Amino acid sequence: MDEPHLSEVCLNIISNAIKYTNTGGWISCNVVQKSCEKEDWCNMIISITDNGIGYKKPPV
Repeated sequence: MDEPHLSEVCLNIISNAIKYTNTGGWISCNVVQKSCEKEDWCNMIISITDNGIGYKKPPV
């Protein structure tokens, strides 16, 4: 994934976390970069968590 698209995805997820997490709640973003066998590439593990209301599946 290229940097502009990765940034867009992360910002959208973080924006939703902010929108749906009440005052006093928490949001955490963690990024781990790991080496890759391919030169000038890396593997990234991105974790975004919060204690907001989350996704509620509508009733069927």
